Amino acid sequence: MNDAFALLRAGDIHGAEAIINKLLAKYPNYHTVQHGMGLIHAFKERYDEAISYFKRALKIFPYYIEAQFNLAVAYQKKNLMLPMP
Repeated sequence: MNDAFALLRAGDIHGAEAIINKLLAKYPNYHTVQHGMGLIHAFKERYDEAISYFKRALKIFPYYIEAQFNLAVAYQKKNLMLPMP
């Protein structure tokens, strides 16, 4: 996960996604892997998918503060993208 997060910080979303996809296939019940995939989707502005992965991370480990925070941010960004009436 550290390599994937380093790539994300460097702006290499596709490289990070490749690593996390491999980890997700091998460790689907790791909260950090689910959170990492949520970050990938958030960086791509795919907030519904990000929310889904953050929720999965929290289902595995409800006290994961980073996932709680990023879930809230994803909901906020999703609501900001809704069209105004």
